[in-house]
Amino acid sequence: MQYLTHNTILTPILAQNNTMENANGKRPSSAIASGDNEISRIDFIYTGQDNSDIPRNITHLRIDSSVTTIGEKAFMDCSQLVKVDLYEGVEAIGERAFTSCKSLKFIRIPSSCKVIKEGAFLWCEKLEVVELCEGIKKIEKDAFCRCNELKSITIPS
Repeated sequence: MQYLTHNTILTPILAQNNTMENANGKRPSSAIASGDNEISRIDFIYTGQDNSDIPRNITHLRIDSSVTTIGEKAFMDCSQLVKVDLYEGVEAIGERAFTSCKSLKFIRIPSSCKVIKEGAFLWCEKLEVVELCEGIKKIEKDAFCRCNELKSITIPS
C-alpha cells in the first residue's frame, strides 16, 4: 500500500478502480501517524453519552443529529482526535468539551450553534482553522485559549 503524507494524516492512494486495496486485494483500515508510530482509526458516534462512557483514544468523531448540546468535558483529553463532524442541530458546545484534543486541526461550527462555552477548545494545540457559521451568539471566555497554531477564524458577517 502506498500513502500520500499530508502533515500527520496518511491518506492511502486509490487504486485504478477507486478502491483502497493492499497487495492482498483487501481494504485496509485507515491509519494515522503519531510521531514514528502508526495507530488505527477509531470512529465514535456521540449520542449524548456521559463523558465517562467515551473512549479517550478516538480519532474520528461524528455528533449524532439528535444531539443539541455537547456535554461538559465530553471529549476532554481525546488527544488523538483528528476529525469532528458537527451537524445542524447542535445548539451549544459545553464547557471544556474539546479541551486538550491535541491533534484536532480544523473545526466547523454549524449555524444552529448559538453558544460555545468557556474553554470549549482550550489547549487544542494544533487547531489551525475555525469556521463559525451564521447563528453564533456567544463565545465565552477562553473558548480558544492556548490554541497556539490557530491561523484563521472565519466569523460570519
